[in-house]
Formats: sequence, structure tokens, C-alpha cells
Amino acid sequence: MRTEIIQVICAVIGSFGFSFIFHLKRDKLIVASVGGGLTWLFYLLVVHRVNGEFAAYFLATVFATFYAELMARVKKAPATIFVITALIPLIPGGSLYYTMEYLMQKDMEMMRSKAAETAMLALAIAMGITIVIMLLDLFSLVTRAVKHRPAKKC
Repeated sequence: MRTEIIQVICAVIGSFGFSFIFHLKRDKLIVASVGGGLTWLFYLLVVHRVNGEFAAYFLATVFATFYAELMARVKKAPATIFVITALIPLIPGGSLYYTMEYLMQKDMEMMRSKAAETAMLALAIAMGITIVIMLLDLFSLVTRAVKHRPAKKC
């Protein structure tokens, strides 16, 4: 339990660092940083309940993207600033590092394995963002169509 708390705190700090680099204003900086911590907390909650890391990364990305879209509406800011910082903890840096390490050691079998793992995690992140944005755009399109539908004449 203690390890998970430290991981979430580190996720907040890491997201804060990127928020700071992006020159976010104080109110957005805090919301974006908390998004990174919540995303990692969500990942930790689902990783042992789903089948594989791909699914955990996908679900955590879906959570982060919904969070970013919600905060974008609340803070009246682009969702991009919130989604990028919320996804910082999910970047598969360790997997990419080991891919490069095995490449330098000329262990091609392990390098291919780690490269495939890295690509799958990146794909999970990309799919999570894309699906949420598509669903929200579809929802927006439908609600606008219903709102602007001409009244029936009797």
C-alpha cells in the first residue's frame, strides 16, 4: 500500500513538472498535476483486475482523456494541456529503455520482445485517446442535431 501511495505522489510530481514546463497558470497547473496522479491511481486499481497491461493502459488512458475533457470544460481551456499532463505517468519509458539496452547488447530476441511491448502500450494510449474523442464528438453531434431539430407541424 505504501509503495502505491509513493507512486501516485510521484505521478503528481512528474505531471506537475510537465505542467510547469508548459507554463500553465496556477489553477490549471494544479488540475493538470492532479490528473496525472488520478490517472496513475486508476491504472493501479485496474492493472490487477484486467487481462494484461494493454487493457490497463487503455482503460487508464480512457479515464485520463475523460478527465481532461471534463477539466477543459470546467477551466475553459484546451483539453490537450490536461490530457498530455495526465498521460505523463503512462509513458512506457522503462520498456523503451530496455528495448534500447537489448539493442546495444545485440540481444535481438529480447530487443524485439521489448519493442513489441513498447509499441503495444503506445497503441493502447493512442486508441484510448482516439476512442474517447470520437465518442465525445459523436455525442456532441447528436445533441446538436436533437437541439436544432425543427418542430413537427400538426
